[in-house]
Amino acid sequence: MEQQISSKISKPQKRYLEFVTEHYTCYETIKSRDTLLSITSEEGRRVNSEV
Repeated sequence: MEQQISSKISKPQKRYLEFVTEHYTCYETIKSRDTLLSITSEEGRRVNSEV
């Protein structure tokens, strides 16, 4: 699952994806790839804009 997600996300967000997966994997609320992708893209844009 995680490899399928990372393949659809740009390299700058790949490290953030790993961070998200580590800290959110235990949450039952995140069950689908689309949910994780929406979180990653939204947070990723915010993080990238701050850098």
